[in-house]
Amino acid sequence: MNNNQIDLVKQFIHDEYPDLAIRDIVRYTNECCNIYPDDTMHEAFNKINSLMAHVHFKIPKQKVSIIKIPLDATSRYYYLLRAIQYWLYWYDSDMHKEGNYYYAYHNGYYHKIPNEKLMYVIYELLHYYGDVNKSDTSLSSKLAEFNISGYLKEFPKGYTYINTKDKILAISYDGIRIFDAPHERRYFFKYKLPVNYDSNATEFKYLNKIFDNLHPTDLLSIQTFLASCLLPTMKTEKCLYIFGKGGTGKSTFAEAIRALFTSELVSSVSLENISHDHNMIFSMKEKLLNISNETSLKAVDFELFKTIVSKEKRQFRKLYSMPEEISEYPRQMIISNNYPNIDAEGAIARRLAIVEFAKSPEKLDVGLLDKIIQHDLPALFNWIIQGITPLINEGVITSKSTEKIIEEIKGMSSIGVFIEEVGFKMFDLNEPIRFNEFYKAYSDFCKERHLRADSNKIFSRKLQHDYGFEVYKYGHDKHTFIRLKRKQ
Repeated sequence: MNNNQIDLVKQFIHDEYPDLAIRDIVRYTNECCNIYPDDTMHEAFNKINSLMAHVHFKIPKQKVSIIKIPLDATSRYYYLLRAIQYWLYWYDSDMHKEGNYYYAYHNGYYHKIPNEKLMYVIYELLHYYGDVNKSDTSLSSKLAEFNISGYLKEFPKGYTYINTKDKILAISYDGIRIFDAPHERRYFFKYKLPVNYDSNATEFKYLNKIFDNLHPTDLLSIQTFLASCLLPTMKTEKCLYIFGKGGTGKSTFAEAIRALFTSELVSSVSLENISHDHNMIFSMKEKLLNISNETSLKAVDFELFKTIVSKEKRQFRKLYSMPEEISEYPRQMIISNNYPNIDAEGAIARRLAIVEFAKSPEKLDVGLLDKIIQHDLPALFNWIIQGITPLINEGVITSKSTEKIIEEIKGMSSIGVFIEEVGFKMFDLNEPIRFNEFYKAYSDFCKERHLRADSNKIFSRKLQHDYGFEVYKYGHDKHTFIRLKRKQ
């Protein structure tokens, strides 16, 4: 394939208005179908239909001239969509439809083609062949009905296949092997990792500025978690929670992972936002990893969190669509500045692998991320690959940080957790609250967080003795009130 051909396919995929590619599609179609300038629209489409019959249905050339299909708008749309596919195939590319989306092959993988672009290309081709009615709006719905399949070849089942720049890797519970197949249009990958696989790439040039500040078990926890992304069917039931103050490198590390796995495999959907809008769950489909920044765990729906991390089947309804059952969720990674303020025994704590980025690099390097992406991604990928063996043997490793933090949380009373997360926000210094209303809020909080609630007498005593609240009776009915004014 020469550079001009590569540019034409690239333009068709990436340009909003791929006019040069449209002209080349016309040239290719005219030559293949023997369409002449003085042919009428019906004659042109009969010839295009003959091409469809010969190539797609394998009807001999001498018989295709008798094939006649009513030349309504739907037929013309389909003919041109097929013509586009054959044009791509001529240039060592192809088109394939999966679900409601079309993809075109270029540079080692299939790129999603927006339906709006296909509509634009088809309308321009229709205009060229004499169909001047470009106001027809039915094409959008028709694109969802047409079934355009690429000339694909399936891989053997039982593996997760990873598409790198130079190799296709087959990963299973038995380990990793290099799949002896070239990059070609017959393999339907929708991404390509920006690295060559090199099992000898073990030295980090810049990433150690972050890693050197972490405990070995923290690194092992991160490594086995990221390895689990390459085995998406494995039941780990773990979410990686990385926290620490600003400047410790946690965000830089997360962005390096995002660059390695690419936007095709990484989503950035907040678990907090999903709790309020379940429609956002569809933004995570077909991803290996979801990185959620600054998610407040106390605002996350516990049952939804458990469903996603444990990969349980659940029905979700996409806006204006029928309910859809989903179970293949990506692994969840949370990056936060905040200590994980959660209960020790509930649904979230049991499913967290917690790593604290506690130390800042000795010297601030504003270009550290670019250096990591430029030099360390092959070693980072190989490091993740090496985590498959300990992952299979032990699961996602629990780090020292996780054990320490869970013990600290266990040492906190449910009252303390409630006061820190909810209690202070319920008060105005000048407006007391009835004690029974405040206790009910505490009781509901404990029920939601799966915490053991203390009795109202213990609750009252601890509020006064341990937290400095004031409890008193007031009014004709002598109701008990509580206020936030602390004793000096």
